[in-house]
Amino acid sequence: MTFDLQLSLSDLFLMLPELWVTLWICVVLCVDFLMPRLSQRTIAGLSVAGMGVALLFLLGFYAAGTHGVLFKGMFVLDGLALFFKIFVVGAAMLVILASIDYVGRFRFFKSEYYFLVMMAALGMMFMASANDLLSVFVTLEFSTFGFYVMVAYLRDDLRSSEAGLKFFILGVFAAALLVYGISLVYGETGTFLFTAIAAGGADLTPGLAVGWLLIFAALGFKIGAVP
Repeated sequence: MTFDLQLSLSDLFLMLPELWVTLWICVVLCVDFLMPRLSQRTIAGLSVAGMGVALLFLLGFYAAGTHGVLFKGMFVLDGLALFFKIFVVGAAMLVILASIDYVGRFRFFKSEYYFLVMMAALGMMFMASANDLLSVFVTLEFSTFGFYVMVAYLRDDLRSSEAGLKFFILGVFAAALLVYGISLVYGETGTFLFTAIAAGGADLTPGLAVGWLLIFAALGFKIGAVP
């Protein structure tokens, strides 16, 4: 599968919410670095404001029925993707608002917490538009990077450090299962794209069955369904 990176402005428009969140993450980091005396409540307000703008973009796309496909079908923007992006951004805003008092009790790295929440949300936004197995893997790992750090965020708490280490080990194990499952599915179908796999109508061979089983097992680990 080959594709080029010659994107027009209309193509970039489909990724406007993700590009905006990426830009706003950089803005929040720069503001926190250049203005160290700024309160963490102000940083939280900036984070919520930026995510609110992204939410407005998504609601506008949903109301206008904006759809599109990029990168030869690897990135798909449709009604289902917009629904989950709206859900993710809204949940991230609620998490930030609910965490303000809790983060205020941290001794260090208060503002970085909001950066991690937005980074995890950004990964899940891209994952909502992922239409192939490789994109799912990359975006899933990108979103979990922030979770690894947040689980072990309380450096002086042994339970937090232990939980972070266990979560990281399970995450690496799940990533290995996911990659191996993807390789088996690709070997049996010859493609990573979900649409091509569905249209191909490949027989359920033992290799394909094991591949999908490993993929769903890895996703179960990632979402905390097991253990």
